[in-house]
Amino acid sequence: MASAPPGAPTLVWPGQDWATATPEEAGMDARALDDLVAFGAANDMDSMVITRHGRLVREAYYGDFKAEQKHRLNSATKGIVAALVGIAISQGHIQSTAAPVLGFFPNRTVAHRDARKETITVQHLLDMTSGLEWQEPLTGGRVASLLELRGSNDWVQFVLDRPMTQSPGAGFNYNSGNSHLLAAILTQQTGQPLHDYAQKQLFGPLGLQDVLWETDPRASIPAASVCR
Repeated sequence: MASAPPGAPTLVWPGQDWATATPEEAGMDARALDDLVAFGAANDMDSMVITRHGRLVREAYYGDFKAEQKHRLNSATKGIVAALVGIAISQGHIQSTAAPVLGFFPNRTVAHRDARKETITVQHLLDMTSGLEWQEPLTGGRVASLLELRGSNDWVQFVLDRPMTQSPGAGFNYNSGNSHLLAAILTQQTGQPLHDYAQKQLFGPLGLQDVLWETDPRASIPAASVCR
């Protein structure tokens, strides 16, 4: 966190409730924040929360959304999984982001296994550059692969069995399956349900207690694309 400007309120976060500050107290431009809130309304955003130096500066909720309402995070959940990967590496549960992914699943028979798939690493999953075939466009359209994943009875196996369309690292392709493999790796390497690990290592220290996390139908692994 950047150092507070002269005269800024003393850092008070985390706590049970957010302390507040005016834009001027936080060293921010009130008119620019007004414009940002208006931008959210004009672009069908659900909500907006702006904090600085541990204090709540501005918040806005649009449409039917309320401050106390649980919200489906979708892609932001992938950031949570990535943060947990970093924590797990720092604690020695995962050697490094260069670790080969298939090495974490030695007891599984993987379809379309070739030299390219053998070189997929944890970093490739984090970057969404695994090269696995996956249709989940960010610009609209049918998210075919995600729907097929949710219809399968073993989500981890479904992702591992995808054929390769390019070499790992060759290009970005948005892929919730990559993040689900990370969730599976974390569950295995930490030896505890990922929600429990997240609560102890991340949610708890952040003051987040009431979290819902959808799990897959077979391994009780949190779905890396759905957290509330």
